[in-house]
Amino acid sequence: MGYFLSLSKSAASIALNISEWILLFSGLILVIGIFGEYKKLPRRLLIWPTAVFEIMVMVGVAGELIGDAAVSLFSRHLETISGLEIASLNREAGKAKESAGQANEGAAKAEENANTAIKEAAVLSLEAARLNKLAQDEMMARRKLEARIADRSVSVLQREQILKVASGGVKVKYSIVFNSTVGDREAKQYADEIANVLSDAGFKVIRSEGSIGNPQITNIWITINLKSSDDVKDQALQVKSLLTASGIQHINEFPIDFTEKALSQINRNKNPGTDTVRSVAIDPLIGQADLGLDQVGIIVGAKNPN
Repeated sequence: MGYFLSLSKSAASIALNISEWILLFSGLILVIGIFGEYKKLPRRLLIWPTAVFEIMVMVGVAGELIGDAAVSLFSRHLETISGLEIASLNREAGKAKESAGQANEGAAKAEENANTAIKEAAVLSLEAARLNKLAQDEMMARRKLEARIADRSVSVLQREQILKVASGGVKVKYSIVFNSTVGDREAKQYADEIANVLSDAGFKVIRSEGSIGNPQITNIWITINLKSSDDVKDQALQVKSLLTASGIQHINEFPIDFTEKALSQINRNKNPGTDTVRSVAIDPLIGQADLGLDQVGIIVGAKNPN
């Protein structure tokens, strides 16, 4: 009995089918035996002795008994196997449901974490933008500060532009007298650079050691003697236009608080308190009384920090 109860589902199914065939075959034999034992049947229909039909009845009854028992046994065994399979499937379904619940919980947690990460990323992005703006502002401030404290100079591009424009027919007739603020190394150096490029452009340049003592003179002034001819003034304007076109800035620009008295004292000699030059503002040039009538003046003053 234990052997039959240990059969697999497929083996039990085969055994059940065989038992059903045994039951059917035994029933057929039983029917034939019963008809053979029936006394009123004509004897010519009976091909076997009566004893054979009696044996067939016994075999049919026994076969039905065995087949019925086997069908019952294997049916219950298959039901047991099916019950175990259903229980296993139920357990697996429960585990799957539990896993699905855990997955849903994990997905909800992941979504919550993702939303938190997105919010944190947004905050970090704003902070990065703020820090980037601070860095850019600091860089711009540093560049402005560097530009304010750096020495002025004639760049390669400005030099090339001056030579290019001058080669196109600039009138070179009168001398250009250069001067700069006394004791100002940077102004003297810048004046020498401008003088060098104008000399290379064909102008006659007269250099002077820094002797301008008025501290209110800043940047670049282009001057003439007010008694000079219009030709001298035209050349002064031509020089001013040439320098401006090359990108040299702050020519004949006066501070807001620049007074007429200060404007009248462009130059002083080595004797303090003695005015050797008196000037008046004329647009766009400045009058300088100590210049020759055939001279154009360029004064490079201290660098205006503004």
